[in-house]
Amino acid sequence: TLHVFRQVGASMVFSRARSRKGDGFGYNAVRNTAKRERAMYVKQNEASDVHETPNIHEGEGIILRRSMFREQSKLPIRMEVWELEPGVTEGDHTHEGKDELEEIYYFLEGEGVMSVEGEDVPIAAGDSIMVPPGIDHGFRNTGDGLLKLVIIWGKPAV
Repeated sequence: TLHVFRQVGASMVFSRARSRKGDGFGYNAVRNTAKRERAMYVKQNEASDVHETPNIHEGEGIILRRSMFREQSKLPIRMEVWELEPGVTEGDHTHEGKDELEEIYYFLEGEGVMSVEGEDVPIAAGDSIMVPPGIDHGFRNTGDGLLKLVIIWGKPAV
């Protein structure tokens, strides 16, 4: 569920939006003199915007992907939550040239191995790895349970 809370102006009108668990709420603010609305905040639940993507970067299996604020954020990054079943991989790849990207992986749950320039790096919940542009990398779920992570990527600042 995606909730967008807007400010239209100075006089305040409050409304409530509940998440499916009933624990989320916010407010709308309204000003009679405003010509344009702006979002005060956007709330998204990870159950929304779910995609199953097979063989990412020629890896094995299906990765469950959840885009976070893809259409709402103006930041020059993308952020997703990924889930990999045991044995599933993101294939080794690089981001360079016109496709240059920097990536940050933050592992929430499970265990696996990340390959960085041919070196196997063990990964587990609480670990984070940043991969600069042009570095060969990929990862695989080597555990018995789900491997869940947040991945953030974008073009590096020059």
